[in-house]
This record gives sequence, structure tokens and C-alpha cells, in this order.
Amino acid sequence: MKNVLICDDESDIRDVLEMLIELEFDVKITHATDGQDGIDKLSSQEQFDLIICDMNMPKKKGSDVFAFNKENKNIPFFLLSAEADDLSNFADFNGVNPKNNQICKPWKEDELFTKLKPILAS
Repeated sequence: MKNVLICDDESDIRDVLEMLIELEFDVKITHATDGQDGIDKLSSQEQFDLIICDMNMPKKKGSDVFAFNKENKNIPFFLLSAEADDLSNFADFNGVNPKNNQICKPWKEDELFTKLKPILAS
């Protein structure tokens, strides 16, 4: 069973993502309600296999969570955003296959599953 951290300040987004991902994959989902909560959860002893993180959140942005992850954990990371500029900016701080690591809101289920399958189905 894989452990996924969903970091988004909108509870509806977290809940829908959890439902969809649990229908398709054998996973445990942990929620973070903002960027700082996401960093706090990554700082804990809990081990994660994947992070799905919104860009625009209170306290810390998705780019802050990404930077913390890259420096400390290096867990596969997907940026979730409705803003096209956020996704293009993600390429600047991600550097590796940025288009493969972006999920646009609203997402298409088949695209979501295609992107997550290499990490969650193994």
C-alpha cells in the first residue's frame, strides 16, 4: 500500500482526489490543509510515496512544499493548480519533466490516473 499526501486548502478538492485515487489504487491518503501543514507532515516520521500539492495556499505555497521536499525527502511530487501561470512557473523550480508533474484543475480522471499510475501501481 502506497502512502499519498494531498496538500490543498480546499477540503472539497482533497476529498474528491482522495475518493478518485482510492477507487483506482491501493493507497492510504493523508491530508494537509495548507502549505505549512504539508511541510509539517513531511517533517514527521511518516513515510510518503507521493505528494499532490496545490500551488496557491495560505501560510506556504506549493513551491515552498516542493522546495522542502526536494531538499529533504525527494518524494515524487505533482503540482495541482487552476492557474496556467503557476504551471509554467513550476517548470522553473522543478526542472525535470515539469509537464509530467502537473495536474491542471479541473482535471480529467483518465489523465490523472495516467500520471499517477507509474508511482501508485507499482
